[in-house]
Amino acid sequence: MRLFQTLYRNYVEPIRSFNRPARLFLLTTIIDGVILSAWWLFFNFYILESGHSRDFLGLANSMPSIAGLLFGIPIGRLGTGSGANRPSVWGSAARAS
Repeated sequence: MRLFQTLYRNYVEPIRSFNRPARLFLLTTIIDGVILSAWWLFFNFYILESGHSRDFLGLANSMPSIAGLLFGIPIGRLGTGSGANRPSVWGSAARAS
């Protein structure tokens, strides 16, 4: 019981001090994470049931990390030139589409 009180006091109560757009962004991020996790789980089952090997599944699962590695530095350089806010909005919009 004490653990839950500590968690609530340290993590949930400070969220109440956030303004409404910040709370909505946080909620959207949490919901997006849950949905994406479920999608990846079922995607893995689908790939395996389609007859592909585990090697192919590993390659498919590594593609987002490889893309982030390849495009992260150029996109970061673009973001440095235009400020931090605009690329953050672009990234959130691209993730939502």
